[in-house]
Amino acid sequence: MHDVERIRQKIINLQARRAQESDQDLIEALDQMIGQHQHQLSLLAQQAAAVLEPPAPAATQGQVYGSSVMTNLGHVWINQVFNAPLSTGERTDQLILHYLAHVQGNADRLVLGTDVQDSDQERMSLQRVFTMLQADFYGPIAGDALLQSLLLGSSQPRPQLQDSILKALNQIQHQRSVILGVPGGGKTTVVSYLASAQAAALLDPSKAEFLHSQGWMHTKLVPVRVRLKHVQPPADPEQQTADAFWEVVTELQLAGRFGQRAINSDVGFQRIEVERQQRLQDAIEELLTNGNGLLLLDGLDEVQPEHLAAVKRCIEHAQRMFHKSRIIVTCRVFDYEHPLPPPFPSRQLYDWPTIQLMPFDLTAQHVYITNYYSELGRLHASHADIVSIRKKHAKLHAELTKSGMLHELTRTPLLLALTVHVNMVHTDLPESEGKLLHICIDELLKRRAPEAIAVSLEDLYDLVALLGYYAHSQEEIQGKALLSLQQINMVVQRYYSDRYPHPNQIHMLAQAVGNATLRLINSNGLLQEASNNQQDNPHYDFAHRLFQQFLAGMYLLNQERHDECIERAGSEHWRVCLHYMANFAPYIQKQSFIFGVIQDLLGGMPDEQVQGSHLLLAIGKAKVASAGRRNLWQQAVNHLKNIGGLSGSSRGVRRWAPPRIAFPTRLRAALVLGAIGDTRFIGEDGALIALTERVVCIHAGSVELEDPHSRPQTYSVERFWMSRYLLTNFEYSQFIAARGYLDDQWWQNDDARHWRRGDPSWLHGLPPWAAPRRLPDLWHNERFNHPTQPIVGVNWYEANAFCAWLTVQLRPQLDALGPNLVVRLPSEAEWQLAASQHSEREYPWGDEWRNDHANTSESELEQPTPVGMFPYGTWSDGPMDLAGNVCEWTNSINRDPELEPQTTRNRRLQHRDLMVAVRGGSWFHNRYFARCRSRLQHRPFSHGPNIGVRLIIGHAE
Repeated sequence: MHDVERIRQKIINLQARRAQESDQDLIEALDQMIGQHQHQLSLLAQQAAAVLEPPAPAATQGQVYGSSVMTNLGHVWINQVFNAPLSTGERTDQLILHYLAHVQGNADRLVLGTDVQDSDQERMSLQRVFTMLQADFYGPIAGDALLQSLLLGSSQPRPQLQDSILKALNQIQHQRSVILGVPGGGKTTVVSYLASAQAAALLDPSKAEFLHSQGWMHTKLVPVRVRLKHVQPPADPEQQTADAFWEVVTELQLAGRFGQRAINSDVGFQRIEVERQQRLQDAIEELLTNGNGLLLLDGLDEVQPEHLAAVKRCIEHAQRMFHKSRIIVTCRVFDYEHPLPPPFPSRQLYDWPTIQLMPFDLTAQHVYITNYYSELGRLHASHADIVSIRKKHAKLHAELTKSGMLHELTRTPLLLALTVHVNMVHTDLPESEGKLLHICIDELLKRRAPEAIAVSLEDLYDLVALLGYYAHSQEEIQGKALLSLQQINMVVQRYYSDRYPHPNQIHMLAQAVGNATLRLINSNGLLQEASNNQQDNPHYDFAHRLFQQFLAGMYLLNQERHDECIERAGSEHWRVCLHYMANFAPYIQKQSFIFGVIQDLLGGMPDEQVQGSHLLLAIGKAKVASAGRRNLWQQAVNHLKNIGGLSGSSRGVRRWAPPRIAFPTRLRAALVLGAIGDTRFIGEDGALIALTERVVCIHAGSVELEDPHSRPQTYSVERFWMSRYLLTNFEYSQFIAARGYLDDQWWQNDDARHWRRGDPSWLHGLPPWAAPRRLPDLWHNERFNHPTQPIVGVNWYEANAFCAWLTVQLRPQLDALGPNLVVRLPSEAEWQLAASQHSEREYPWGDEWRNDHANTSESELEQPTPVGMFPYGTWSDGPMDLAGNVCEWTNSINRDPELEPQTTRNRRLQHRDLMVAVRGGSWFHNRYFARCRSRLQHRPFSHGPNIGVRLIIGHAE
């Protein structure tokens, strides 16, 4: 039922609009709508007073609800006004039929889905090409169970699951959810596919079966697709409601606009449109209110900071009003997880579950390519076309299988789509994102244009770059990147005014501007009409924001705007633009310009030094070296080490004070250093420094271990060597590259081999997240996968397999260190002796807690940090991150009286149901778990975002 306050607000808004209107027909239409809303309000008041449900409709009213759509929805209008036909004789269900047809058609269009500028050509279908993406999400866990697990220290955060995106969205806990992904990672594609397929299933119920087979069961929900970047909420916070969304729902405007046109006057036609759009909007709102809607809010990252608070209030209002329906928001993962500077709010939505899209694996890439070329063959049925398509198909399949670089480059749906697109007309495939975007734009501009329009390609390149820069600048200032036809014309006129400066050239200027403007808005999909266009005032934006960002960077590069680049380097809004500017500069001989920008940034403040290093990374080490600028690379490494507080060598880190730099800057520096080449792990030859060069000797001693089930016991410990740092993603990647997951010899007990092989009888009864993998969980999650962050998402079996593999790789170095040594996990006794340095201290550094000594929940970083960022968090020259960052697997069993009464500590684990001790606490846990004596325990098949690995070198147990 409609909310009373919302209807009252609608009446106020309509009355205000009526007061400003002079046209009598429109005033009559507004009066009619005001009367309808007042009638709704009186009905609600009567129902509230009588505490009665509205009466069921009579059987004879079935035709009013519609024999197809509304019956399929199982929806009965609560608002009796919807039973009455419009002044045109149309029924509400007929309007919804029009609406769904527009949703199906608009959302099913594949970006760049035509290969010529021909309006008569059928567009490629997204539904036919769509390839299912995988997604990471947290499984449900009861609040009491989670609280108990945290109090007992017996579990990690909620289990991380991976499944297809539609199956993930189908989960009950995702009634409202946020889809996160990298740029071009498929967020909008998923929303468009779901909207189109959902509309198709409502129009033809037989099509619901296919969605069911893909894991999506909610096929009776009416989809409503909103581009958040176009939303313009009212200035008054009290009026910032879901009503702001309806103005930018293209299909609401179109379905209301096109209908019965037997109207003699323009005024009468306009009145009918107002009536139809309002009735349709009200009907959609009721469907959402009663749980029959699917609200798709796309692009929270594209909302400008100045408008973010208002748009979030609109989303929160929609959540309250439409809580029975499903609501999905999309956002880039970087923008969602990194807070904006004050006074702007975070983009995060409190208590909304998140689902992160994963990049394509090689199998999915091949499926996409097959789907794309099959659809292309459907549209081009001639024999010659089909032969050509098959050849291109086979070539790209072969190149993708052979080239690891191409596989990595095209793991997002957008970049793979562009590669397939480019493959149709180019012999050689690109080697970088910037080159790929440039080739695609080049191809779009070279396509056949209307013959009467003559504009040189050189002018077109300059103009689209200028428009990209103009749109991106406008987005930063005004919060939207829409370009009106008048603005495009103005930008083009400025471009040509220098070429035709004299008054007697005014006709030549006008002709050049007219031709170029017409050519730009017919750019074969590069620029497209915006979703909330008015017929008499069309607006345009770029087909994908990456095009806009790339072209804005190209403008800065082509114009050599040195000072502006320095100024923009600190702006998050321009980060991607400058990345592409640097990435593409070597291809057009602009190295000297970009190196000059980088040199000045490296000579600036710490934040600028980090930004300059980012740009070097975008160019790539090989291209920097070939340009003779190795000195810049080394300069960047030195700056990053100093800023991050990572200046120690691989052999030793003496107690020293980290620089007085804000921690977020230090963290950014450490993350970039990991990507650019951290000399704590990478030698001058580019090879990994051996573990034997990065260890701390722990002398023999004794240690007392507490036990919740028995009295404390004292254990003697032989001398051993402990890794100075937690095991990093970069180190673990060597095991993956060596195909360690496929080689049985590293999985050295029966349980480990059963897990790796996925034996059904062994897995029976285990939770879904315990299933075998060929990569660590979270391996593709940007929050956890930087090279020098500690490895997470590995279970006890994987940790031991890595140890077995590394022992063989390091056999000569181990033999030089001592006889019969192996790489393994520490026992609890060994770990505690190393953490306490033969003492009774509370923490590795002493007895008093210090927030700046460890990454725990008190730090509020909410993710693992690159290893070694807390130099004070250990004893002098001791192993780093023994307290906090990530928990560390040990090789010790924690006795569980309910399962194995006879097991003893330090016995090798042989059964999946026993418990393994983990030590050290993590970013997720509070300081209690960072104590030297604190213990957690996990099943050996467990893994999580806060469990990692610490290696030691010692004798085999």
